[in-house]
Parts: sequence; structure tokens; C-alpha cells
Amino acid sequence: MEQEAFYTVGEFDRSRVDLNKPAMTVEEYMQQVVAGRELLPDVAVAPAEVLKRVSATSSKMYNVPGMRENSHTFTNRFGPNKEWCVTKSNEFSRSRSVIESIKVPDDPLKDIKLPPVSDSMRWCQCFAHHKGTPPTVALTTSLNDNQVNELIIHQVNYMLSKGQTRATLQWLYALLLVVKKPLLHEVCSSLRDFCRKCKEWRSELDEDEEETNYQLSFFISIISIYFAQRDLADHP
Repeated sequence: MEQEAFYTVGEFDRSRVDLNKPAMTVEEYMQQVVAGRELLPDVAVAPAEVLKRVSATSSKMYNVPGMRENSHTFTNRFGPNKEWCVTKSNEFSRSRSVIESIKVPDDPLKDIKLPPVSDSMRWCQCFAHHKGTPPTVALTTSLNDNQVNELIIHQVNYMLSKGQTRATLQWLYALLLVVKKPLLHEVCSSLRDFCRKCKEWRSELDEDEEETNYQLSFFISIISIYFAQRDLADHP
């Protein structure tokens, strides 16, 4: 029996969907999913050592907000102005509200074999790439609070050691959309370390790396403003 959709996407012009730009809202993200899936096979096979089977309803993946048409709000290549930071935090808050309203079917992960939450090595294999283990809506909304908290810590430790990539940033973004507030002390400490590292990475970017600049600035904004770590904000 076909499972009920998590999120209903209204009618839209598929020809106007830009699959190369990260979505800024859940609606844009879902439109990219619909348009993109028409170009891909119906089923993606996960690595046997990590996931035994992933259902079709698990194929909706988050994208990290990135550079859009409001690039003029950046005061310089090292960071955005205060208005941009507050706007990104507010958009993130709205996205969390939408995710919270998504109806998750009973036991959606019954056919998925996940690594134990304590096995950071195997979870890091998931974080490193999207070969069958992307941070999907079905996966992240079905994790319990302890799993989400532990995975954020694993994810941050991995990036502090190995560096950031599109895949690792997407994983962290997906986890931050579902983590419960107030943050546990250990999770808060990890995110503070990550925020500091984002500033370090951003300071090392070349001028033509605008997209990465935006994405790192986005994480700095939501950690410092939405998760109330104001002393780490670009504009305390």
C-alpha cells in the first residue's frame, strides 16, 4: 500500500525550479524534490553495511540555505549584516515549525537498519557522502531525541576533524531542524565549537567562494541567534 505523503506540494511550474540553488524554505525544497525525482530512478540503494533498505518515502532531502538574490546585504566577504542574520534565523524558525507539523507514519524506520547511536565511526560514513544515506525527512523526523543529540555531537566532531563539505553541512542542517530546545549542555558546547570553526573557515575563503561564505554565515546566524549563543554572533 502506498504510504501517505509527509508534505503536500501544490501545483507549480517545474521549468522554473532551479535545482542548482539550495532551497531557502521547505516549500522550495519540496519543489526541488518533485522536479529532481523526475530526472532520477525511483529507488536509491543504500550501502548494505549501513542501510538495508530505504523506502521511497525517505527520498526527500534537506538543502542548506545558501546564496540568493539578496547578496547586497553582505557588508563584506567575511560576513553579512545584522538584518541578514536575523532574517536567516527567522526563516530557520519557520522551517522548524513546518517540519514539526509533518505527519510521520507509524514506525517509518522498521525496514531500515541504522547503526547504533554510539557507533560514531559508522555514522560518520553516513555524514561523509550521500550514496544512499542522505539526511531525509523520513529519517530525521523519526529519530528520537537522544539519537538526534548524539548525532549532532558526532557530526560536529567529524567536521572539526575532517572539514566541511556539502554533504556534512546538509546533515547538520537536517539535525538542527529537529533537535529539541533547550539544547543539552553537550550539544550546545559542540555547536559553539562548530560556530567558532565556521568563522575560522569563513576567514580563509577566497573572494569567489561566495556560496560557502553564505552557508557558513547561515550556520553562525542560527546557532548564535536562534539557539541563543549571542556572544558568537557576527553582530552581538
